[in-house]
Amino acid sequence: MLGTDSRAFVVDSETYRRFTEYAELGEELHCFIYVGPRKDLSLTRPAANVFLYPIACGRLNYFLRAYRAVAKKLSLDTSSAWVITAQDPFETGIVATILSWRFKIPFQLQIHTDFLSPYFARESIKNRLRAIYGLYLARRASGLRVVSLRIKQSLINRGIMAEKIQVLPIMSRPTESKTKTSEKIIAELRGDHDLVFLIASRLTREKNISLAIRALSAAVFEKNPAKRNPLLLIVGSGPEDQELRATVTHYGIGKHCRFVPWADNLKPYYQASDVFLLTSNYEGYGRTIVEALEAGLPVITTDVGIAREMIVEGKNGHLIPIDDVYALGESIKNVLNRKTKWSINHGKNYEPFASRAEYLLQYKNALTEICHSRNSQS
Repeated sequence: MLGTDSRAFVVDSETYRRFTEYAELGEELHCFIYVGPRKDLSLTRPAANVFLYPIACGRLNYFLRAYRAVAKKLSLDTSSAWVITAQDPFETGIVATILSWRFKIPFQLQIHTDFLSPYFARESIKNRLRAIYGLYLARRASGLRVVSLRIKQSLINRGIMAEKIQVLPIMSRPTESKTKTSEKIIAELRGDHDLVFLIASRLTREKNISLAIRALSAAVFEKNPAKRNPLLLIVGSGPEDQELRATVTHYGIGKHCRFVPWADNLKPYYQASDVFLLTSNYEGYGRTIVEALEAGLPVITTDVGIAREMIVEGKNGHLIPIDDVYALGESIKNVLNRKTKWSINHGKNYEPFASRAEYLLQYKNALTEICHSRNSQS
């Protein structure tokens, strides 16, 4: 496995535990994880048959370092039936493609980002190039694992056979704690606000959180006959932090916005909020949509990721066009003025699989089919 999630080296993290389960699907799992220039990672192994290798270097050196590390392992063990899986169609996908060609072994390309969205390419020249060679790699992969029907359809529209694509999002573990967040914590989060809109996200450009700030400003100052006191609670960290704070100041809604650093446990924030907002320009999946709905929150979201699959218009949420400040503003006004009536099935399971065992079986079947397909062509 070629990946970039350094949480694999954090004992008891979700990634750490997930790799243990993946390893049980075969004899051994060797994970080559890009960690940047870091040198301080522990090599504690999640399980006896899981091997973690940090690729510690700058981005420009990644290709050669990763290629050499994996090639060395494959050269030392030529008797095993190997399959390579790369966790994105970009840097790790390039290395996987070359290794597959050299060693004549199958490889699976995982696609967690909707890189075929026009908004992805518009973001930067780097993303335009990624969209081009990402599609090139997808056409040459033995199999594709994508996280949403949206991505699958985009690939089919570009000539990739549906049989080659498996929709398999990362299944989260159910929260072990069933305790309700204390009233004191909820009161502290809400303050004197009678309506809380929640955003839980990385503070990056593609998340377009400024859209929510601008829309809330329009709703608060233009039309609020119900005289409600809303709060936009933004839980997250990232490079856009200071710019977003400046946007709040510019629109003069400081008393209606609060920034909180990212927390792995979002349960208190879901329980303290009334409506969940997702304003991304593109999403591969949209995990927080699932979490918010399961917590009983209606969701106002841009039409990205799994939004169309999850949102029942007028019942558990509302879909708006991407980057449409007027549409989001109108949705917020309707909530402020109590014109929106939601019907949420609190506690409903929105996961696409009945159990974790079913999820892991599909994961294994996808890799097995890739191996059989390659062997039949040999």
